[in-house]
Amino acid sequence: MHFVRFAQFAIVAVTSLFIGSSAQAVAVMYGTYYDESVTPSCMSGGAACTVAFSQLPPNKLLLVTHVACFAQTTSPIVFATLGIFTAPTSGTLQRDYPLQLPQPVQAGSVYYTQISHPVNFLIGQSRYPHVAIAAAATTNAWAIKCTISGTLINPIP
Repeated sequence: MHFVRFAQFAIVAVTSLFIGSSAQAVAVMYGTYYDESVTPSCMSGGAACTVAFSQLPPNKLLLVTHVACFAQTTSPIVFATLGIFTAPTSGTLQRDYPLQLPQPVQAGSVYYTQISHPVNFLIGQSRYPHVAIAAAATTNAWAIKCTISGTLINPIP
């Protein structure tokens, strides 16, 4: 059981190095409030997609309190995590937060998955949050939008 999870994580980690995404929105920061929505460009024919968010401010930590994603794929999603990059699309730290996946809704050959997950995950300043998603098999089309929201916190001096 643990080996299967490790193998899934390894596939997502390695694939995320090759299948990236670029942030298409700017984070909203107002006082301690934070949110950002990203629609990545994921390669068709791949089995994984990484939704990479903007770099966090150099003087604030982010306590992520909610992750929401909507995905439309041709293969069911089997794995999703909230994680941390040390660079814009790579440099994974050894911290991630597994996201609970609901049963996808299938219409024809398309699977629709809606993730809405409360979390309590602290990310350090100047880091890059990301959501890594893996499908059961290669998917001919990825359509994903993810949003993270939370609270900006001053680091302890």
